[in-house]
Amino acid sequence: MKFTVVIPTFNRAQLLKKCIDSIVVQTHPADEIIIIDDGSDDETEQIISSFQIRQIKYIRQQNTGQMIARFNGINMASNKWIALCDSDDIWEPNHLEVLNNVIKSYSDLDLVYSNFYEFGSASTLENKLQTAPAQWLEKSIAARENNTFFHQDLFKHLLYFTPIFQSCLAFNKESYFEFSAFSEEISKQNLGAEDFYSILIFALKGKVAGTFKKTVGIRKHMANHSASAAFSMEGEITIIQQILKENNRHPVVIDCLEEINNAIIQRQRALSYLYYEARDYKRFNAVLRAIPFEFKNMIKKCHLHLLSYFISDKQ
Repeated sequence: MKFTVVIPTFNRAQLLKKCIDSIVVQTHPADEIIIIDDGSDDETEQIISSFQIRQIKYIRQQNTGQMIARFNGINMASNKWIALCDSDDIWEPNHLEVLNNVIKSYSDLDLVYSNFYEFGSASTLENKLQTAPAQWLEKSIAARENNTFFHQDLFKHLLYFTPIFQSCLAFNKESYFEFSAFSEEISKQNLGAEDFYSILIFALKGKVAGTFKKTVGIRKHMANHSASAAFSMEGEITIIQQILKENNRHPVVIDCLEEINNAIIQRQRALSYLYYEARDYKRFNAVLRAIPFEFKNMIKKCHLHLLSYFISDKQ
């Protein structure tokens, strides 16, 4: 199987070099590597030029955001199967070989993915699939062969746990466009977790398989964890609501409306907690209005109101 690799990047020159280093040594070589430079003003172009490799295609564009940059790369891809990688992540040498084996294990697949681990200054995870909730794997897997598995009812299960990450997956390009796995509406909003949209669409409309093998390292940077988590949670809520709006007549969506609404409320509650921890009264109050009444949240609201009063009074 021939793979096109698509890498969107913005001002990550040194990290990008490590990413490309991990891709060009694959035991199942990539046929094409498309790097979309989303308007970087660092040494990105020089780093890419240092790789004298025929498979690499470098495209520079004005800054439009990662989602559009990735879409442009997908649109340019020459091969049927496209593997994605963020420019700060790395692949183990057997990543494409493992994905190729998953593709060969089941017929007519639309998306495949591998397991992953985290690395970097803020890493906490050694094996993503091992963190799955009780019974999640058993309920979401229809068939299993050695280290590979084929999913069933994945859309519903992804609402509660998402082991699929952008840098770990590959998909059929024809299916991507047939399913409309890119949302122009979502791309305009600069959301956290924007890749969640495409993953949910593939789970809703396509056939998905994976592997327990860890073949990808996801870099976790030292950052404001609460702010980053809130940004991602906001994005996931918006994406689920958008998919519900666009696919409200799809039989799977109709069948699991209760699970969809519960998933949104669950995320809103988590988001309210993050805003409470951050002492962000305005955003906490806005989320509070969207979720069912809970006495403990009213206590938190009073607490934040008093804090904001005393802080403003001192100023």
